[in-house]
Amino acid sequence: MPLYEELARIPLFIWLPGLKRSFRCSSFVQPPDLTATTLDIVGLKRNERIQGKSLLPIIEGKDLSLRNIAVSSPSLVNGGLGVPWITLRKENWSLILAPSKRREDMKKETRAVDGITRKLAGFELKSSSEEIKSELYDLTKDPQQKKDILIGNKDKVDELHSNLIDFLIQIGIEEEYLKYWKKD
Repeated sequence: MPLYEELARIPLFIWLPGLKRSFRCSSFVQPPDLTATTLDIVGLKRNERIQGKSLLPIIEGKDLSLRNIAVSSPSLVNGGLGVPWITLRKENWSLILAPSKRREDMKKETRAVDGITRKLAGFELKSSSEEIKSELYDLTKDPQQKKDILIGNKDKVDELHSNLIDFLIQIGIEEEYLKYWKKD
């Protein structure tokens, strides 16, 4: 199942002792940001393997825009086996991207969550020729993601796809896994 908004967009609440204000922010944040934020709060140095960004600038009201995209996917560092889509959010757009190359191992096992290989039940393609398709949604016009507008929006798809590849390279995804998301 692709990561639609009801699965990918989860509210985050933060409480800190001494925080004198409450506010709502629509900035894109991701789970790895919690590690970076916690390390900053307790005054520990982050090493280069920490992929998240500290939320302290948002909490302190200095910067309400941490990043311009958010990515939801199974674990890509461990190979991303299993569910074959990555969801990228940017502004009001949601691109649910299928891999550009077919992987036979996609339907057999997953290493998502903890890196331990497990058999994947419940996701099987009907045939080896069945296509896994990408989808594009304008969330301003279609917040429930009912009308896929991928066809006819090549420029937007290309832009979002480029943003995703840049993100994956930035977080250090190995070429072994990155190749599935690059265009042919």
